[in-house]
Amino acid sequence: MLVEYRKKVENSFNKLFHALTNDPTQAAVTEQCTRIMSERLGNDPELIKKFIPSWRVGCPRLSPGEGYLEALQAPNAEYTWDIKRITEKGIVTSAGEIELDAIVCATGFDISFMPQ
Repeated sequence: MLVEYRKKVENSFNKLFHALTNDPTQAAVTEQCTRIMSERLGNDPELIKKFIPSWRVGCPRLSPGEGYLEALQAPNAEYTWDIKRITEKGIVTSAGEIELDAIVCATGFDISFMPQ
């Protein structure tokens, strides 16, 4: 049963092959992902500019998982690129210290890699 499930997952991913290459399918999938992500960001131009990547699908990801972009807009969530330092209680920005329960940071993934 596990082998059957693995083959099903692998087969569904392999169907996306052309979306990850320089192919007309890639442009269509990129457009679809951008539309879905824009909708999930409430079509807010500022959020779209900050959170939707400018690169095509496959370099390095398709789009965030379910609920991620929606969570950025929750009343108890904030985002910033203005972090001066991290403290025991949260972060310090140019506006001052902000106490936080959690800090989620970028992974440092190298987006400069471009497949041939």
